[in-house]
Amino acid sequence: MNSAANQETNVKVSSGKEDFWKQHAVLQKGSGLSRAEYCRKNQLNYACFRYWLCKWRKISPKLISVTLTSAAAVTTEPLLCTLTFKRGRTLRIHDKSIIPLILSSLD
Repeated sequence: MNSAANQETNVKVSSGKEDFWKQHAVLQKGSGLSRAEYCRKNQLNYACFRYWLCKWRKISPKLISVTLTSAAAVTTEPLLCTLTFKRGRTLRIHDKSIIPLILSSLD
C-alpha cells in the first residue's frame, strides 16, 4: 500500500473515531450524568472522552453575546439565578430563555 493510501485510511479511521466521540458527547450532555458517570455507565475510557472534548474546545471556543448594564439599572423581571466567576465577576440572569445556552457553554 502506498503512502497516499495509508494517509487516506488514517483520515477515515480518525474521522470515525471523532464521530464516535461526538455522538457520546451529545448523549452525555442529554443524559444528566457527569462526564465520569456517563463514561462508567457506558464503559468508555474517560481520558479519551476528555481528550476529544478538550480538542474540540480548542478548535472552536464558545462565545456568548451579552449586553452589559450598569449596576444601577433596574429590571422588572425577577432574578432567576446568579453566576459568580473568578475575580468577583457576576452574571445575573433574568431571562429564562438564555439559561439553556449558558448551561451548554459551561460544559
